[in-house]
Parts: sequence; C-alpha cells; structure tokens
Amino acid sequence: MPVTVVLVVVADLVGVGIVALLLIGLSAGAHDPEGGRAVIVLTALDHLAVALPLGVLVGLRRQRPTAARLE
Repeated sequence: MPVTVVLVVVADLVGVGIVALLLIGLSAGAHDPEGGRAVIVLTALDHLAVALPLGVLVGLRRQRPTAARLE
C-alpha cells in the first residue's frame, strides 16, 4: 500500500513538473508584451500550486478501491 501511494505522488510530481517546465521554457521567447515572461512563469507556478495537491488527492482516492480489493 505505501508503494502505491508513493507511485501516485511521483506520477503527479512528474506530470506537474513537465507542464511547469514547458511553460517556463516558453517564457524564454516571450519578448512581445512587457511582462509576458512574468505571466507565463506565474501561470506555471499557479499550475504547480493547484495541480499537484489536486492530482494527489484524486489519485489517492481513485486507488482506494484497488487497494481494498488487493487486501
């Protein structure tokens, strides 16, 4: 059971990290409007702050029936 919890958390971290890195990578070319880079970086940080806890909660909730059945 603890292994499954760790796997769910790691999977969420990887997914959120990929999206955040892609958004930050996009900010390198954001020269058009003033503050364009800041908007993209703030979007990446907002995504990280919302998606990580929400993903962990949803992932753990969805794996409960499987864990119960395996026990």
